Amino acid sequence: MIKNNKGFTLLELLLVVGIAAILIVAGITTYNLVTRGNQVNEAVRLVNTLADQTRRLYSSQSTYGTSATNIEAALYNAGSVPSRYISATAGVITSPFSSAATAVAVTGDATAGQFNVSMAMPPNLVPEVVSTFNPAQSSDIVSVTYCGSTTTANVDPATVATTCGSATTIPTSANFNVKFR
Repeated sequence: MIKNNKGFTLLELLLVVGIAAILIVAGITTYNLVTRGNQVNEAVRLVNTLADQTRRLYSSQSTYGTSATNIEAALYNAGSVPSRYISATAGVITSPFSSAATAVAVTGDATAGQFNVSMAMPPNLVPEVVSTFNPAQSSDIVSVTYCGSTTTANVDPATVATTCGSATTIPTSANFNVKFR
């Protein structure tokens, strides 16, 4: 009499579990990369939008105010802030990373015709964001400050990564600033 055993062998079961584990790890890694890329793109888009809207709002003036003049309220009141960054507090702009009141700042600069856009973001994202705002490649950018270091020349992402570290925690104050003219 021949017995017909039905079911899976232990080897077949381990093979299926191993393949499933590999697919899950690959999926999580891909998801993290896509999420990180979206956060970087969103930060770059916000900084560019705020810079463009600030220029538009002040196009008839030769200055953006004196040092530390708050421009966020003017942008907010003019309807120049994208709706997803409007906070519950009037005049406050939120960021892709945090809804804290200090997350995004647009201020006048001591030098006439210049203004600053500052943002608090996770230090591990700063190198990618900074590399898109290179003072050596744009006549509109005066300088970039990241994690306490300022540059007016080419931005080296490796140097920025070393300076900022790999922390994912959002700091309580801005660790990224672009000075525009």
